[in-house]
Amino acid sequence: MIKGIADYLKKDKKVPAIQVLFEYFTAPDEENTEEMSEEFKAIANIESMVTVIIDDDEYSFHLNSKKRVS
Repeated sequence: MIKGIADYLKKDKKVPAIQVLFEYFTAPDEENTEEMSEEFKAIANIESMVTVIIDDDEYSFHLNSKKRVS
C-alpha cells in the first residue's frame, strides 16, 4: 500500500519524488534496491559514532545512513 500511494503521488499527481516521504515499520530487503529513489541513491553516505545513555548505562555504536543494522 505504501509503495502504491507513493507511485500514485509521483506519477499521477506529479509530486516530486524528494517530497514523497514514508516510513517502513520493518527494514526493506537490502537486495531490493528498486525501493530506493534516485534521490536517495544520490545522497552522500553519512557515518557517525553514536553514544546513548539510558539509566546511567552508556551504549556506543557505529551508525551508517545507508546500511541496515543487523
